[in-house]
Amino acid sequence: MVQIAGVANSFNDVNDFILTLQQSNFLQSDKTKLVDSKLGDRRTLRLPDLPGLNTAGTGATIDPPRLPPQVEFSIETALNDVPASELIREIERKGAVGLVTRIEALKAKGVIKP
Repeated sequence: MVQIAGVANSFNDVNDFILTLQQSNFLQSDKTKLVDSKLGDRRTLRLPDLPGLNTAGTGATIDPPRLPPQVEFSIETALNDVPASELIREIERKGAVGLVTRIEALKAKGVIKP
């Protein structure tokens, strides 16, 4: 089992992420599920301490902006049991050229069956 925990801007973003994971050839779509999600608290942006930023002497102060709440989530999934040799095209498309080269070398030496 693989657990993924993170933060998203909205529940829709979490849903999109789950759908993307379910479409991955590297994961088992039927084992990919949302374990927990909750809307976090609104956060206040901390302003840097710069001279002249807060004009306390005149009675005027700058209120720091409040950031929208984010969604904290936890997802469970499982790795696909398809051998890496069968996923070569997908691995190469993802940019893992070194892994593809190693798999091809192992095939050439007869360690992995084509």
